[in-house]
Amino acid sequence: ESCLGGADLKSMEVAALSVKAGQDVMKHVHGYVKMVADWWEQKEGTILDELCTNLRMSDGAAKYLDTETILFLGMKCKDMCEHRSEFLRAQWPLAIFCLRLYTQQDVDIDRMLMFNDVPDFPTEDTEQTPEGRDRVYSAYRKARKASGCPRNPMMFGIGNLAVRTRWDMFISDSADVGSEAEDRLKQAEDRLKQYLKWQVLIS
Repeated sequence: ESCLGGADLKSMEVAALSVKAGQDVMKHVHGYVKMVADWWEQKEGTILDELCTNLRMSDGAAKYLDTETILFLGMKCKDMCEHRSEFLRAQWPLAIFCLRLYTQQDVDIDRMLMFNDVPDFPTEDTEQTPEGRDRVYSAYRKARKASGCPRNPMMFGIGNLAVRTRWDMFISDSADVGSEAEDRLKQAEDRLKQYLKWQVLIS
């Protein structure tokens, strides 16, 4: 039951904040993990299929990511970081590639996937924070939005929000029904399932 955070101390503390007094936190966590594990088993395809469906790359023109590029970049990522720890040295290239995706904003993913009009990663310390990168990347994001041709999402943001939103609804009262609640439920589930195999792998 390691998927989606593994109910470690940090995630348990966050989970406890949203569980009402008298409710069994571990019972809810186990139920939630079982639900997600069932979805994982039911989802067709591999993590490679999932990544290729959700991400875009460039080889001169925008196209869906392919498995050859994933494996090539995975090897590059491993070569760059395996010296940093025994943990990283022991990981498969695909796992390191997926972990790197989790650390990146949408623009950073575009850059890694070889779009050549992406701004460089900031060199100043103050610009390397999430807020700093937002300022540096603002013009690029506006241009992408105006073009009507989306590239890559901010995967960690979408994934984390979906996991947390679906958790909050999982432990909420069953009285919370209605078209608005059903729409939020479906949106959270769709988002969670969209990146499910990637999220389970990195956790």
